[in-house]
Amino acid sequence: MDTPIQRELQHILGGSDQAHVLLIDDARNFHDQYTDYPSIESLAAYLEELRPGLKMAEQFDIIAVTPS
Repeated sequence: MDTPIQRELQHILGGSDQAHVLLIDDARNFHDQYTDYPSIESLAAYLEELRPGLKMAEQFDIIAVTPS
């Protein structure tokens, strides 16, 4: 699946800088059936593919992605 969030993550995480902390708002959209959002499980798998070892946590409608 090629979605806007996946393209944005590829752009941010595709470089050599390993120290990014990402905050993704509107986490609820990853749990609903929006066509432009992957499921939360697909997002986690995609992040693992892009940068193995990243940690992902969700709270208060925000997904936090941090280096391990």
